[in-house]
Amino acid sequence: MIGLLQGAAAPRAVGGGVGVGVGEEASELYGELREWRRAVANAKGRRPFMVITEATMQQIACKAPATSDELLAVKGIGAKKLEMYGEELLRLVARHSSIHGSGRRGQLQTRFDVVFPEDDPELQP
Repeated sequence: MIGLLQGAAAPRAVGGGVGVGVGEEASELYGELREWRRAVANAKGRRPFMVITEATMQQIACKAPATSDELLAVKGIGAKKLEMYGEELLRLVARHSSIHGSGRRGQLQTRFDVVFPEDDPELQP
């Protein structure tokens, strides 16, 4: 147990992708988010994960938030991150959606048709 606490690395996903079953649109947006994060981190002299985490980028890529409220619903985005990066993130998502013709504002489908219940009116109580 002590060995786990003293420097043992946590398991990580290999490849740095969005995850199993994610479609091309979300994967492309995720790549754009990674480039944006790297540029912001370099400009601020920070490590990339300090800007936003991989998990947060994955959620943004899959949900494709279009408003500040939708972005705030993404785990890892709070008031401070929204203030610091919200406008840029929303602009990046909107630009990606307009370039790739995504009419599904608020969510990019995965190839396994995974639907986030909060985004599907048919699954609402």
